[in-house]
Amino acid sequence: MNAAVEIITGIMLIIGASFALVASIGIIRLKDVYMRMHAASKAGTLGSGVMLLALAVHASDLAVVTRAIAGV
Repeated sequence: MNAAVEIITGIMLIIGASFALVASIGIIRLKDVYMRMHAASKAGTLGSGVMLLALAVHASDLAVVTRAIAGV
């Protein structure tokens, strides 16, 4: 069970980091300020949310899980 939780957590962290990477590339590559804001807000928020959910899956303390879900 513990190995499965670690694998799920790792996959979620990789997915969240990938979305954050796409957001940072979008900020650099896009032409217009509105397009840059859209890339930063959509992909960055999704990446942060997935990483917070990974924290909630990995944490064993109820207080940490509650704060992570509240952050999402």
